[in-house]
Amino acid sequence: METQAVTPKHYNYFFLDRDGVINKNAFVNSLDEFEFIDGSLEAFRYLKGTGCDAFIVTNQGGIEAGYITESTLLEIHKEMLHAIQEIGGWVRGIYYCPHLREACECRKPKPGLIEKAIKAYYLRFKKQHCCLIGDYITDWQAAKAAGIQPIAVKTGRYAEPDVAEYVEAQGIPLFPNLLHAVEALADPIPF
Repeated sequence: METQAVTPKHYNYFFLDRDGVINKNAFVNSLDEFEFIDGSLEAFRYLKGTGCDAFIVTNQGGIEAGYITESTLLEIHKEMLHAIQEIGGWVRGIYYCPHLREACECRKPKPGLIEKAIKAYYLRFKKQHCCLIGDYITDWQAAKAAGIQPIAVKTGRYAEPDVAEYVEAQGIPLFPNLLHAVEALADPIPF
């Protein structure tokens, strides 16, 4: 019996974790701590070239903990967006959870950040065209809770002992980094 290669599913809407997927540091409390992972800027340019949308969904509990102010976070995001636009990329929206201990529906692994974007951009009936690229278990749990496909990258917290085991056990597609993931998974949208 002849076997056929499995073609990976393709997506039009990409939800991206920030820390460990886009930037190198797991915790960023100032602008000088933000450093793009190699290839992550190019990933945004690639997505824009295909017509796919990028959304950033990030836990920022350092706000509640007092490590960073919301105005500093917004400054970091402003500079990040500027760098992404300079290279020819685009981000449709950024959603962040400022909570750490406070009960909320937005902190991953809960799906609130994803659901907020899905509602704002009328993607409820397009969930099969959505994925979330993350580097940690809570990212993939949030994706599953929101009803979208989790995708893993080997950057960031993926190196932690239990993470690779979780990815394998759950059968989550795995890529070396964000650029490799979007190149393999982006489905060009005809203009």
